[in-house]
Amino acid sequence: MRGQLGLLALVLGCGVLGESPEEVSRQLWAALQLQDSEAAGALCTTPDVERLEAFVRDRPVEAVTLGQALTNESEALLETTIVHSQGKSLSFNTHLRRVDGSWKVIPDATLKEMRRAAMEASMDELDDALREGLQIVGETLEKGAREAADALRQAMEQLHQQFGTGP
Repeated sequence: MRGQLGLLALVLGCGVLGESPEEVSRQLWAALQLQDSEAAGALCTTPDVERLEAFVRDRPVEAVTLGQALTNESEALLETTIVHSQGKSLSFNTHLRRVDGSWKVIPDATLKEMRRAAMEASMDELDDALREGLQIVGETLEKGAREAADALRQAMEQLHQQFGTGP
């Protein structure tokens, strides 16, 4: 735990709190990974980060990558990708707002983006599984139809040989 607190102090000490959307996001993810509610709350527009913490707790984060930020005077969207311990990644926008001159993460908007991205990823996985399943069913039906046709052809040939009738 002491090493984790040292890491948090190092990350939080990298710049003035709220210096840039990227820095605030970096600090937030470090705090969430260390389960430091107080530090995470200080980086958000509301100190209630319980749902963000639960999302991270349920899907432990191994890495965070920050991309391009779209920023105006008062708000920012920051491309964020988190890689979970299962190796799956989730890409979404972290929402930030400038409050009293400092950037703060908007937890509800960010969580909504995370859920949307997770739902899309789940739907993509489901779509892939259904596509694969349908392909297997199609191949199985095709194989069964060929086997049935071959068996019918053999039966017809046997009937023809036995009774001398047929095509």
